[in-house]
Amino acid sequence: MEIQQLLRLVTDPETSTKQLGSLVGLDAEADQLIAVHPNALQWVFEDLAATARSDTVRALFRNRDLPHDLVLDLGQKSPDQLAESPLLTHFIAVIPNLLERVPEILMSAQCPADLLQAVVSNGNWSQRLAVLGNPSLGTDAKQALSANRIHQAARDRLNKLIQEQVNPAVQKALELYAEASIPYCMPVFLPLDWGNPEHRLADQVTGGFPFTSATWPWPSNEKGGAMHFLAQVNLDRANSLLGHSFGAGLLQIWMPYYDDPGVIITRVIPSGDLSESPDTDYPKESEAEALAYGLFHWNSVSPCKPRIDWVSFGNMYHRDPWTLMSELKVLASGPELAAIEDELWELKEKLSELAIPHASLIGYFSQPPRMFLGGFPFGYGNGWDQFQAPSIRMLLNLMSEGDSFWHLGVWVEQTNTDAKAFKLGVAYNN
Repeated sequence: MEIQQLLRLVTDPETSTKQLGSLVGLDAEADQLIAVHPNALQWVFEDLAATARSDTVRALFRNRDLPHDLVLDLGQKSPDQLAESPLLTHFIAVIPNLLERVPEILMSAQCPADLLQAVVSNGNWSQRLAVLGNPSLGTDAKQALSANRIHQAARDRLNKLIQEQVNPAVQKALELYAEASIPYCMPVFLPLDWGNPEHRLADQVTGGFPFTSATWPWPSNEKGGAMHFLAQVNLDRANSLLGHSFGAGLLQIWMPYYDDPGVIITRVIPSGDLSESPDTDYPKESEAEALAYGLFHWNSVSPCKPRIDWVSFGNMYHRDPWTLMSELKVLASGPELAAIEDELWELKEKLSELAIPHASLIGYFSQPPRMFLGGFPFGYGNGWDQFQAPSIRMLLNLMSEGDSFWHLGVWVEQTNTDAKAFKLGVAYNN
């Protein structure tokens, strides 16, 4: 078919859906015209998307009638094209939680400056986390969302709540609660280039390609098969981010068998060994398992985005004032605190209303995170009971998704003045 005849067909409003579908892929310019044709339907849009041409995807995002599920799917694959769409504001208005479901929009260098500023000023914390992953974010916006600013804003809200209390015992309990906060970091997920040695050393989760070498090969299980990779954390970087010493080197977490999450092992590769040339062999069975049985089943974490850039997000507070008082055994100091149990429990709900980032972060992020560095254990489920103690500083929290999920907590214990031992706990919630 001659190009002029093709272009006449795809611009003719009478051309049928079936005929439009038969013309997909014949010419790039024609595909862009089909993308905005009034008779194009979802299956035609899907065929256009399958061509993987950026200009075609860009044209699809100029179609107001593009089905919402396809906007979401294409947006996750091509966030830059969606971010620069003239219909972005329309899609945000008509698709619930679009910015949470496709946070890459806010991370894109093509994201409109006015949208970034609106999120910095009035967005929820999930949106602000995504904005912090935007390479084009200005200095003022970064300062407005710095860990110190975020923490101070929460502390100001908490201090106001303290001053509103008329009972001195309640005030004292909240003051102790305010002093018990600890730093935490949230993940921004990035693509991983297997051929980039720096990426191999980066913090990662399942689906990634951790650092391995001749000295530190990919570990094998008792049957000789490759273990399932869970996570990798640079301890020196974690120390700096969290203000606590977790040791040195590269922590790696493995499951000997992908279908047995009750058995987890760790190893720490010394910093001096990280200068070795990394192995380039990736066990094929591990790659297949990561695709089929990826531990977390998150939309935001796939084998193409397992690399993590940790963002300091201020301090996290304890689960609730009453439980903290019990852990610190403050109740033994007098009968006044014992008499305010009901008041302290009621304050837990108030903390959520004030957007105080307390453990589990429910009410703070639009969707409770499944992973963070530092902070307290997830403040719900069995993990809190197993992992939380005044003597424990958490390094990593991982929680799977699904009807039956489990929580992996990682912390470090000082075995003597020089040595540290990593401890892991797995809590099931069925």
